[in-house]
Amino acid sequence: MGIVFTRHGSNFDIVISCDKSIPHLLTDKNIFFALKQMYSCLRPGDGCLIIIRDYDREQRGAATAVVSNTSVGNAATILKGVWVNELGSTLNITSVFKSTLQIKGNYRSPSGTAGDQYALNGFVNLSPMVTGKHNVIVVSFTVHWSNIGSVTTWNGFYSEGDYDDKDGAPGRIICQWLLVRPVTNYKWDHILTGQDRFTKKT
Repeated sequence: MGIVFTRHGSNFDIVISCDKSIPHLLTDKNIFFALKQMYSCLRPGDGCLIIIRDYDREQRGAATAVVSNTSVGNAATILKGVWVNELGSTLNITSVFKSTLQIKGNYRSPSGTAGDQYALNGFVNLSPMVTGKHNVIVVSFTVHWSNIGSVTTWNGFYSEGDYDDKDGAPGRIICQWLLVRPVTNYKWDHILTGQDRFTKKT
């Protein structure tokens, strides 16, 4: 819908937009631009009808629940796929269960694991968008490094655009991680912490 006027010009008596042609757009700016494009397609004095389902009011917890709202977008569509951090670790989210908001996938780290693949489990959460506030999808997951004996948890969020507000930057998953190790040289050295920024690869 963002290029409808560019393609068709102002040749229509009425423009009708139904349901999913608008809610998938991720920002208020994109939604406004699409609406302006549709309005521009009208001849002077003609009409525009737009029908949009309120995904924020969908009942959650049922089998048909939609992990979505009109500005943050569909969490399953956004998060599923392969993400890579600055060190080359690969986060592959293979499933986002809409009824429970649980996520599953696998994780590969080039550091200390010989590049082996490990299972990850976690959750996402979100709430209706609040206009004028910074809205994100909350992300939390854990990797059990089975043969190594360690466990790492990541807690953070998916942010549309760059967290540093750089124009044109892709959305990222930004997390604080905690790695707990069973054997160390010192009793105070079992827990390590840091931050990862994941950019979507596919």
